[in-house]
Amino acid sequence: MQYTLSSSDLLIRVDTHGAELTSLRFQDREFLYQKTPWYWQRQSPILFPIVWALRDGQYSYAWERFALSQHGLARDREFSLVEQSVSHLAFTLHSDELSFWQYPFLFSLTLRYTLIGSWLQVEYFLENQGNDTLFASIGWHPAFALEHSIDQYSLLFPEDTTLSYERLVAWLLDTAHIFSLPLSDHILPLSEETFDQDALIFRDMQSRVLFFREGDRTLFRFDRGNFPHFALWKQRNAPFLCLEPWQGYADSTEFLGEFSEKWGIVALDPEDVRIWKWTIDFMK
Repeated sequence: MQYTLSSSDLLIRVDTHGAELTSLRFQDREFLYQKTPWYWQRQSPILFPIVWALRDGQYSYAWERFALSQHGLARDREFSLVEQSVSHLAFTLHSDELSFWQYPFLFSLTLRYTLIGSWLQVEYFLENQGNDTLFASIGWHPAFALEHSIDQYSLLFPEDTTLSYERLVAWLLDTAHIFSLPLSDHILPLSEETFDQDALIFRDMQSRVLFFREGDRTLFRFDRGNFPHFALWKQRNAPFLCLEPWQGYADSTEFLGEFSEKWGIVALDPEDVRIWKWTIDFMK
């Protein structure tokens, strides 16, 4: 089921399937990619309890092996609407018998959308409802619509002059090679060639806020909030660009440890709640 929320400038639509944002309209322009044949068939999935992929699609925890597909289980589960008001929509997913076979932790995960004027904020509330320490990663994978070719767009990183990044090899993080992207006046011009080797994964990006530009015009300000990691991804020739705030990464090509030892993973004690958030502010 889909729910809408609107303000004076914005209208969003959220599907209970994955609590996924499916429309983001600012002053009658759609800013979220709408599914197109031959291209990616998702729009803005939540990544939980892993980001990207596991080695062989499996992980070890407490001397057992568990299987999880790319980006985890939440994007393919049905959330329940728990709040609906003039400015808020919130959806919750609880662990159950099915999730426990893939991810042996008791949890509650809530996504709360807040809309005020030209400003959208999304908060993620993760609660450990079990008696053992919970380990998880989390992220967002939104595809922003492009009305023109990608070379008409750029990103402004106010606190960076150069971006160091890593690549994926067969969906695993290649930590043996670090690449560099020099910026011109803090601006990264974009092209199809930028993404020839799949996603660009930044682990030490200084800018918490970045600006999405079309030509010389700034379309919106994106604040990744307290998500410590960030990635860019674009499918070849597709009419979208993904700006992805992450807490955690794919398994590295060298990683052979237990789930609790993954880079970027967080640990929650029983009854603990961890909150992440990001915001988008559109330019009038």
